[in-house]
Amino acid sequence: MDSGFDLQAYGRRLYECRDSGVLVPRAQLVIGDWSPQPNHCHANASVARDNDPNLEAVRGWVFFAFGYLLDLVRFTAHSVVRTRDGQLLYDITPNRASQQYPFIVAEESEEAFRQLVEDANVQHLDYDLATGRTTAQG
Repeated sequence: MDSGFDLQAYGRRLYECRDSGVLVPRAQLVIGDWSPQPNHCHANASVARDNDPNLEAVRGWVFFAFGYLLDLVRFTAHSVVRTRDGQLLYDITPNRASQQYPFIVAEESEEAFRQLVEDANVQHLDYDLATGRTTAQG
């Protein structure tokens, strides 16, 4: 991860973009004898992209506001797929969530996102509403 990465600015930018999040419809996908696995969204999106020329992996963050009842909101790293024409997003990773949450497309390159999420092991970013401070959780 780039030592010049500014976690505070990144968290602030995500918070400022929270209203740009979209609800991504769920979709089932099977490629041969492979199917997406729960809790492996980044790998699932990559496999789908690598095996279907009509799909591309889209990296980003799921936004949890908790009804603004807590002192923080959370951004969870997540990956979905998009049709190559850019028209439709699909969440192919099975989950047991009771509802959908907004997905914010990451602005950085896939490599920069990978460095943050995989190399630096950042799975969640918590943004403190009172102080504007961001903390990373693995």
